[in-house]
Amino acid sequence: LISELSETNNILIWKVVNGPCIDYDTVNIIVHGIKIPNGFSPNNDGINDYFVIPGIADHQNELTIFNRWGKEIYHKINYKNNWDGKTQNGKELPEDTYFYILIIDNNTFNGSITISR
Repeated sequence: LISELSETNNILIWKVVNGPCIDYDTVNIIVHGIKIPNGFSPNNDGINDYFVIPGIADHQNELTIFNRWGKEIYHKINYKNNWDGKTQNGKELPEDTYFYILIIDNNTFNGSITISR
């Protein structure tokens, strides 16, 4: 059991001893500090109106949003926490579950996000 890993790289080295035989090995565990929310409410009340991914501005990234039929509705390279639940053409999207692919520093994350108005 390993706990309290730091964000970014964690290098673990272990030693195995069996009588006169000794061996070492290492493993690198990368912890991403990015927490992707699963919903937001772009209803212009000033609370949770944008899809905000804390810490994303510190990383190279690319965000693509799809509707339930797999049609791309939003795409942004170097996303800046400014998606307000509209299509690329500015059309307001209905309440629904959408799907994302987020690439951060060459690591790919995917999941769903719900728009509640």
